[in-house]
Amino acid sequence: MIVLTKMKYLILFSSLIMLVFSGCKKDEPLQHEVVSMLYKQNPNGEISACTLNNQKVYCLSQLVYDGGTAVYNETGDQIGTCNYAWGPVDAICSKLINCEVVYRAKSNAFNLPFIDKYGLSR
Repeated sequence: MIVLTKMKYLILFSSLIMLVFSGCKKDEPLQHEVVSMLYKQNPNGEISACTLNNQKVYCLSQLVYDGGTAVYNETGDQIGTCNYAWGPVDAICSKLINCEVVYRAKSNAFNLPFIDKYGLSR
């Protein structure tokens, strides 16, 4: 009886461990691929991962005064531009939510802190 109880706990514990390790995001490789492509385009800029209409999008910003931001879909195609210094911006710019900076260059005009979530600058 005691052996059976220990066995149940062992199975439960093993199941919990497997559940924790299987909870990784499935879109992570594609996300890293797009972020890497954007980094290569502008290693002196800033890359943010945002949500637009329940879809993951990426914003590549120039870290200079009057610099704009280009918005890319989850496959890396540009879908919009947001540059408030030069007139009207694309409608999607006001719909971006839950943005998280995943990369920011060390040296920038705004003295913002360096961020490199994926180790792109190595």
